[in-house]
Amino acid sequence: MGYDFQKDKGTNVISIYKHSYEKPHFYGKWHCSVIQKIDQNYHIINNGVLNRKDFTILFENEEKKMYIPIETCGSINIYSNVIFGSSFLDYINSKGLNVNIFDKYGNFTGSFHSEHHYKRSSTLLKQASVYNEAKKRHEICIKIETASLHNQRENLRYFYKHNKKESLKKAIEYMSDSINEMKKSVSINQLLTIEARAKQKYLQSFDDMIENEEFIFEKRTRRPPMNEVNALISFGNTFLYRRIANEIYKTALDIRIGLVHSANSRSESLNLDIAEIFKPIIVDRAIFTVIHNSQINKKLHFEVEDNGGVYLNNNGKRIFIKELEKKLGSKISIDGQKISYEHIIKNEIYKIVKFIQEDEKYRPFKYT
Repeated sequence: MGYDFQKDKGTNVISIYKHSYEKPHFYGKWHCSVIQKIDQNYHIINNGVLNRKDFTILFENEEKKMYIPIETCGSINIYSNVIFGSSFLDYINSKGLNVNIFDKYGNFTGSFHSEHHYKRSSTLLKQASVYNEAKKRHEICIKIETASLHNQRENLRYFYKHNKKESLKKAIEYMSDSINEMKKSVSINQLLTIEARAKQKYLQSFDDMIENEEFIFEKRTRRPPMNEVNALISFGNTFLYRRIANEIYKTALDIRIGLVHSANSRSESLNLDIAEIFKPIIVDRAIFTVIHNSQINKKLHFEVEDNGGVYLNNNGKRIFIKELEKKLGSKISIDGQKISYEHIIKNEIYKIVKFIQEDEKYRPFKYT
């Protein structure tokens, strides 16, 4: 009943008092620092061991333990040194769960996909047929790349509204001219040449959009990224590639056969195509947000390697992942309905499925 009784031996008087319960321990800080759960996606930042425990997944290290409910888990993303127990892979395979692995710099190193990710041979043949049909492939590539440039231009327009810089105005005009050129292109190579020049013009405007002396972009550098903004771009792009790949693996599409990106030795291409549309409105806007809101600190959230490469540290990854997930979960109004970007990406993949399987007209997402 919540009371204790105590008898005094000398007087035989019985005292009644409320029971004192020991305060339970909740490891909230440990939870945030080791595993970040956002919706159904889990991001493991610290080292540890993953194993099956009864009907769930257990992550543990020398400090604490945490359980991941398999039935509500969409994906597990690992950014640290994690050991897989013997029963872990068998269990997630039976549940059809994806596990993505990144190195300490945020570069994608590999993934585990369930054997249940089967592909319908009829869809594979149709997808290969579209790839090999030059005219049809060129038409859909124009749509994807013009949508990408449109969304980049929307970012430029947003910042031009708040800062009437002539350089931003010229970049907007250049993007518009490039979109018109793309529509008149006669080959994929010509299309990609126009896209590359427009993308360079867009990136040259990054410093005008960021406007922060501590975060200077200058130019795009990869493997390794040579400054903090490039580190954010590389990490964010890889993050988006994996999220889109997770959704493609749930369909009958073959991720190896892209439309814009050539099918070669690359193990995945189709996710890179779709990411072209969404990088400006997911990754780039997440970068602008964490910098403008002072969520990311140059000294506290990055580390510099001996080769001059700059990368997010664990705390930096945690902050940026949270913002990327927030962007994906944010909703916009389309035809009177509020729809999240994550759902829009799923719809985009479904539109490509319909285009491949049923030759349905493809209209890419354009931010308005």
